[in-house]
Amino acid sequence: MIKQNITLLIITTLLSINFFIQKSYSLEIDEIIKEGKRSNPELIKIKEKLKVYQYKKKFEGSLEDPVVSFSITDIQLFYRPFSRQIEPMQAVVIGISQKIPYFGKLDLKEQIVQKKYDSEYYRLKALEQEVLKNIYISAYKLWEIDEKLKIIKKYQDVASQIIKLSNTLYAVGKSSQSDVINAQIYYTQLKEMEINLKNLKKRVKAKLSSLVNRDIESVSLDLPEPDGKPDLSQFIERMKNNSPYLAYIKEKIKEKDYQIKLSKKDYRPDFRFFANYAYRQGFNDYLTVGVSFNIPVWQKSRQDMKVLEKAQEKVVIEKEYQEKLTDLIYQLKDRYYKLNDALQTYRLLKDIYIKQTEKGFESIIAEYKVGKKNMIDLLYSLKQILSVKLKIIDEIYSYNEALIEIKELSGDLK
Repeated sequence: MIKQNITLLIITTLLSINFFIQKSYSLEIDEIIKEGKRSNPELIKIKEKLKVYQYKKKFEGSLEDPVVSFSITDIQLFYRPFSRQIEPMQAVVIGISQKIPYFGKLDLKEQIVQKKYDSEYYRLKALEQEVLKNIYISAYKLWEIDEKLKIIKKYQDVASQIIKLSNTLYAVGKSSQSDVINAQIYYTQLKEMEINLKNLKKRVKAKLSSLVNRDIESVSLDLPEPDGKPDLSQFIERMKNNSPYLAYIKEKIKEKDYQIKLSKKDYRPDFRFFANYAYRQGFNDYLTVGVSFNIPVWQKSRQDMKVLEKAQEKVVIEKEYQEKLTDLIYQLKDRYYKLNDALQTYRLLKDIYIKQTEKGFESIIAEYKVGKKNMIDLLYSLKQILSVKLKIIDEIYSYNEALIEIKELSGDLK
């Protein structure tokens, strides 16, 4: 009887330890974030693409190379073509010409390339936000798994004590063999949960490693408990002003504005200035200067279509902006409700359910001592406590996951 009471005391003591929140202060998560920004393959690819637009902007904003020509004039085709005795006016001509686009065209071409650069920049920032979100969530998932493993390890110790107790009671005829088997099954179920979590941890570590392009063995972070909900309206306003997803589309709209202006500029002619120097042996040399330009008569209808085409493209992108804004607001509200659900469930579990299940377990222990409860009742109560504590970990993770997703949608992740 004394040994039985000691075993039950050990079980109760193990369950009374508050082990499901372990705080660890470390900058390792910050280091992983920095590594992700620096080494993520997708981010590197877009950064390299941005350099292309920098070079292209310089190219589009510069004049075309001048054209140099060399010619011989006044050549007889069929009889002594190079004889100057027949055609003394023959001349050797060297010319140069330079195309000058109509005023403002080069600036518009530069601006179009600049807007392409800006839109790609915000696409990079949007992708960076997504990468950071996935890094944070993967790190939080590792925290969740580790905390659950700690809880399961404690309950394995409890299950071991219960197995010892059931074996002792069975040996003296105060317990049935089914009690021993049920206790062993419970321990096996805990081992199965442990194996599943460890396998999940390997997959999450592999995903995290791929995000930062290096092997990640462990992550230390302090995942805070749910503590209040942020103001949804403030996040919506921040999203409208800061979201790289929206900024990307805004820059595409500005690019279309410049393309429309350039299309209208194409109604105006480009000029080509030229100068020719003619050398004539035995006669005075001479210089020819002039300007030529196209008259946009035949292509006017085509140019009208070009302007309308760019205007319609702008309308399409403006609709895309409104659709994206609506979608982002919906996603933001969805994550906000998810965060609020996690907060309320966490408070309910921690303030009410955990106390009720622990109190119920203490009652079952007391009744078990005097034979009013059996092993099945004891194990069922243990499973309830375990379920509540694991659920608390789930809600801490869900709250922080939703908060990270909200920050990502509003462009606030760093």
